[in-house]
Amino acid sequence: MFASAEVRWFWPGNCPQQIHDWFFKTGLPPGGGRPRIDRYLPQPNTADIGLKERGDTPGLEFKGLVATRGIAALAAVASRVEIWCKWSCTIPGLTSADEVAVTKTRWLRQFDTSQPDRVEIPLDADERPKANHTMPVQGCNVELTEVNMLGRSGMWWTLGFEAFGDFDAVPVNLTRAILPESAALAGIVSSGAFLSYPAWLSARLADEQTQPQGRSA
Repeated sequence: MFASAEVRWFWPGNCPQQIHDWFFKTGLPPGGGRPRIDRYLPQPNTADIGLKERGDTPGLEFKGLVATRGIAALAAVASRVEIWCKWSCTIPGLTSADEVAVTKTRWLRQFDTSQPDRVEIPLDADERPKANHTMPVQGCNVELTEVNMLGRSGMWWTLGFEAFGDFDAVPVNLTRAILPESAALAGIVSSGAFLSYPAWLSARLADEQTQPQGRSA
């Protein structure tokens, strides 16, 4: 089981300049930047569960929301923090006619939060720590991602913080990652929609169902 504490925002269209500048200019150069395709199996009428095939990684990733918490130190940035648990499994031959393919081009920054003062880890194009560095046991990933649903119009951008480590420690790891940036972030993330990936996907599919259909000739 993989535990995480997360906050995430979405913007339609182009990435807001303030978000872009904060992400790319306030720390080490990010890793990543390579596109991948995730295939989601939508769960009707719920935003608390995510099921997907992640890029070329074999197997199915199951992610469930287990709790939400308010963290006073982060209140200016996010009214709540979401605690998720994730499992992976292999189901041979699993296919779904309802799957939604999503192209993601992600840039990633990573922090070691095992101590009160966070330490940024340099990453390579594969999102792995560079030579002489290792992935922390207690840490937080910060990602800026361009998102497109294949076969559907519209581009989105998302900024997300995903703290990882021991279940009881992930809220602390998230707080340590965000707190030094809270003043700057409070002024720029409020323009985005505070959503998880499952909630964003559910909202987009619901929008499609409510849009008027074109008339036949």
